[in-house]
Amino acid sequence: MQQNFVIYTRAKKDAKALSHLNLPFEIKTLQGIRGEELIETIKNMDGLYYKLFLLGKRDPDVEVDSYLTVIHKVPKANVRNVKLPLLKKELKTALYKFITKPFNIECECDVGLWDKGIILFKKYEDLYYSNGKLVKKIDRIKGEIIEYGEADGEKPYIDIKEKVNEAIEFIKQFKDYEIVIPFSGGKDSTTVAILAKKAKVDFDLVFVDTGLEFKQTLEYIDYISKKIKPINIVYAGIDKKYKMFGFDYLKRRLCTKDKITTLYNYVRNNYENPVLLVGDRLIESEARLFRPRIFKDEFLVAQPIKFFSYADEQILLEKENIKLNPLYEKGFYRVGCNVCPFLDNYEKSIPL
Repeated sequence: MQQNFVIYTRAKKDAKALSHLNLPFEIKTLQGIRGEELIETIKNMDGLYYKLFLLGKRDPDVEVDSYLTVIHKVPKANVRNVKLPLLKKELKTALYKFITKPFNIECECDVGLWDKGIILFKKYEDLYYSNGKLVKKIDRIKGEIIEYGEADGEKPYIDIKEKVNEAIEFIKQFKDYEIVIPFSGGKDSTTVAILAKKAKVDFDLVFVDTGLEFKQTLEYIDYISKKIKPINIVYAGIDKKYKMFGFDYLKRRLCTKDKITTLYNYVRNNYENPVLLVGDRLIESEARLFRPRIFKDEFLVAQPIKFFSYADEQILLEKENIKLNPLYEKGFYRVGCNVCPFLDNYEKSIPL
């Protein structure tokens, strides 16, 4: 199975230094080349897969238009000169460039679109930019909206063709497996479902109903069943456990554990050779950031949209004439249960 992601360093010593981070990524070298030869080699590197070139600050500047290619220079002469804690931080910064590169910004954040520009989704705030100016902020801790000025920009055009084609080819390598897509009603699993359909592989959508879903999500499940494919619904009984054990059951994330258990029991009982295509993206946590795109849990698990931004998903859904779960339009960043203790204060304030 192909991970479709490679980190390139200029020299073997740089690759060896990077290997000490013990991360599950393929590392290759450019055989120590320098100058114009390095520039031309990087520019002429083809192949439908994600490429990260990790270079030193004394290496020449290189620009490549492809959104599958990121070039990142560490603040030392060579990669091997960077201490491991800083090297891991530099790698994290580099990986986020797969999200932000189309917008010519550097930010360890997700990026989405609105009708007047772009949105930077940071940990506790959404920053709305229009024509390069910050015009609005949603403070998710205080639960308030702050306006800064008039929006006079337009929604930018982003070409997602390369990312979509890569994801389709990534999915096709699992055509001999029984493909299962855990479907939450959120933008990520919807994106994976669309890509699987475009890849023309057989797949099943499985929705684990907690009994505590938002009405809008249940309606969205019906909508996707008609637009993409009928969804298998499995009841997890989390609403009953919530009534028995109270809010502490949710705060300890036992609900998440039970939801996963229900999914795995269903897969175990209904498939002989499954692979789970999940909607995990690198922006969601450091654990997911440094996780390989394909890994073995009890089942084989693969992440077709690891390098997708929120904007990539918005554009794909719009092109395919698929609506987002209406909870996003109301201001939710993630879709979950209606009593989730991890809803932020802004989400709690949204009238439904």
